[in-house]
Amino acid sequence: MRIVVSGYHGMGNTGDEAVLEAFLQGTRRLLPDASVTVLSGDPEATTRAYGVHAVPRTHLPSIVRALRGADLLVSGGGSLLQDVTGRLTVPYYTGVMGIARALRVPVAVYAQGLGPLNTGFARFLVKTALKGAKVVSLRDAESVELLRELGVVRPDVSLVADPAFALAPKDSPVARRIETLEGVVMFALRPWDVGRDITDEYAQCARRIRVELGAEVVFAAFQPSADLALADAMAGRSGATAVPFVMTPGQALGVVGAAQLVVGMRLHSLIFAASAGVPAVAIEYDPKVRALCERVGTRHLLPAGVSGDVLYETIARAWSVRERLRAEQALSVDELREGARAATEQVLSPVMGRGGAPRGRKRRQ
Repeated sequence: MRIVVSGYHGMGNTGDEAVLEAFLQGTRRLLPDASVTVLSGDPEATTRAYGVHAVPRTHLPSIVRALRGADLLVSGGGSLLQDVTGRLTVPYYTGVMGIARALRVPVAVYAQGLGPLNTGFARFLVKTALKGAKVVSLRDAESVELLRELGVVRPDVSLVADPAFALAPKDSPVARRIETLEGVVMFALRPWDVGRDITDEYAQCARRIRVELGAEVVFAAFQPSADLALADAMAGRSGATAVPFVMTPGQALGVVGAAQLVVGMRLHSLIFAASAGVPAVAIEYDPKVRALCERVGTRHLLPAGVSGDVLYETIARAWSVRERLRAEQALSVDELREGARAATEQVLSPVMGRGGAPRGRKRRQ
């Protein structure tokens, strides 16, 4: 049994690595003898971290070799099919799916969040790719609606939870250090153009948290290559701490779980917070953030670029009722955790027989 995984893996993003780790855990439980190849931005690091075969994600001959004779291509999860982060994003991921179909390899779309899709070309590529997929599972209702708008009408499309909800937390020195602090507000921000430099006012917000709420502040860099400079700048100006998430996703989940409140812009910081039972204040830079908040019951949602004063006032309100928020959020998370496990079973269904047994391999001419 040979499975190829296509996603934003090996790129140093904790959220995308969490999706991969959750998928591999589920696959090893359901198909312990399966061989998995990951298309990775850093094949050596991916192999070292997960014990799987990995090939360069942009090297066409390696992609073709990996797919030739494979039993399944898994595309996802995460926000792969969108054209906000770059004009080549959609052509790349739909192109990998197209290669698989040309080689007669079934394609399973795994817990993806669709959109935004701002160009007609991107919408055409996504429509074509998802019409031809064997399995399509999406992680939010907005993505399901966008699929309908694209003209893809499939009764078998499933709404599932983000795979990261299935992860179990792991211990680490960073988590143990944070647990020794009296109380921690953890920021997980990402660079985003809001028309002004917010570094000073958010650093001032962090100083007020430390002085007026008596809490410690940690700036977490979920994708260090993109986030660490911002985290270091804010920590330096506020007397707080910056933590690069150079660790496994399970360890990252443990670190987030050691906080008492998360201020999250990175989607998976909010997923980790919900999974670990930590209340959150969310900053919406993308529709996927609002969609997640609606599913997990996060009340405090602010727009990207919100002023430092409004941000502090919202954090202070959430901090004062954090135990109540924790209890309310717990009601929805168990269902999402079960949905994340079911997502892995569904994406593997093209190669699973009845009762969970793997199907026999077909000979390809």
